[in-house]
Amino acid sequence: MLTATSRDYRNAKIESLHEAAHHHRIWCGNMTKLAESIATEGVLVTLLVRERPRAQGGYEIIDGVRRFRAASKAGLKTLPIAVIDVDDLTAIQMQLEVNLEREGMHPMDEALYFKDLTELGMEPSAIAKRFGRKPREVTRRLALLGLSSRSRDAFAKGTIDEPAAMAMATVDVHARQHDILSAIAAGTMATEDVPSYVARGYQAP
Repeated sequence: MLTATSRDYRNAKIESLHEAAHHHRIWCGNMTKLAESIATEGVLVTLLVRERPRAQGGYEIIDGVRRFRAASKAGLKTLPIAVIDVDDLTAIQMQLEVNLEREGMHPMDEALYFKDLTELGMEPSAIAKRFGRKPREVTRRLALLGLSSRSRDAFAKGTIDEPAAMAMATVDVHARQHDILSAIAAGTMATEDVPSYVARGYQAP
């Protein structure tokens, strides 16, 4: 029987591999360069996966999404995988742990992972302890979930910085968030002015 520590190594057809619904990674680096390397040398590091429900079939990637995307781009037909048996909570924890070890993880990605964990019953204090964070850091990340989809996209693209995003996340009416984004796009508001603008109750200085 497979466990979180025992692994079954095999090769899998690339079409049988699927990214997890709870995979969050805004920036995955230079995929073209990685695809060129994989096309020449192949995939040197095995992907960590778990089996999907029988009705769905195939495998869900826990660690190796960048390699999977690059291999798809390079036209590979099969990939080396290591299959483990873990539940949703453990799979998400493993994914987050891997991503936190890499540079450049976006705060919004962290917020979405923390959200997934809280929905599976983990308290923010437990998340903080598990990943070596202060509880207030986890709370700050979760606060970003107050951003609308459009605001999240702006944050991911760098249109607004983290202080602006944190301030906008406190604005319950998404239309007001969008007004701020429109003002930034029009050049009538700078992203560094957003926190004070929100604190003043949306009044110009």
